[in-house]
Amino acid sequence: MIESITITKGQKLTEEQINEVQYAASQPIVFDEDSPELSLEMLSKFKRVNQGKAVNI
Repeated sequence: MIESITITKGQKLTEEQINEVQYAASQPIVFDEDSPELSLEMLSKFKRVNQGKAVNI
């Protein structure tokens, strides 16, 4: 199940959220045919669109 939350700038994370982020960061990245590793050229084409606004997770 996918859970979506909104964290605003300056909002403190709960202990559970911190643990989830730390666990996710410790997991290896697995690339496959549906989500291949992006080249530097592909990455350079991304543009930031929500500077300073809330990010939906």
